[in-house]
Amino acid sequence: EQAERMAELSILAQAAGDLDRDMANSYLLASNAAYNYQGNVEKLNALLDGQNMITNRNSVSMADMAEATSKAASMASELGVQEDQLSAMIGTIEARTKSGGSETGTGIKSLLINLQNTNSDKIVKTLDAADASMTEFVDGTERLRSPIEILEDLQKTFNQLDEDDPLRSEILTNIGQKYHANQLSALLTGWDDYKKMLQDYAEGTGSAAVEA
Repeated sequence: EQAERMAELSILAQAAGDLDRDMANSYLLASNAAYNYQGNVEKLNALLDGQNMITNRNSVSMADMAEATSKAASMASELGVQEDQLSAMIGTIEARTKSGGSETGTGIKSLLINLQNTNSDKIVKTLDAADASMTEFVDGTERLRSPIEILEDLQKTFNQLDEDDPLRSEILTNIGQKYHANQLSALLTGWDDYKKMLQDYAEGTGSAAVEA
């Protein structure tokens, strides 16, 4: 029965998002594994609905959303990034860069890892300089902050800096690094878009079925 419902959900994803069968299946399986849904079709359907609504209201294709999710969901889940947060990150970067699902997913995965890399003095010092520390003290114990908390502080500093401020380029170079600086820039400058897409996701209930 569960397999039958998963198959029906795959068909729904194909119809609503104009995905081919292999992409729909890999997208659902990757999401299921990353967020430990254990084949819960309702949870997978909620993810599909939320992401579908983001693609309906923004310049993002469901194919790119699905491909990026397949690439980044496992790392995002491991680092405490929720489904709606990951979806809004994908949507914001993809809408602004048009870099494609695979590249966007790979970039997000890399950025999340960098934002938790306490072994990199360069990244740690850059975040401290931007008032977006990687760690905080709770009850006398130092702990890692979530990537989203760090990004929230980082975008405030980044968007207040002058275009020619060296800290601005330092943030992109040290955290985005060689291949993902453009994606980091898109996310930080598009933080209002990110917050809007969180709302889009929340309002997505039933959207895939309607579209299909």
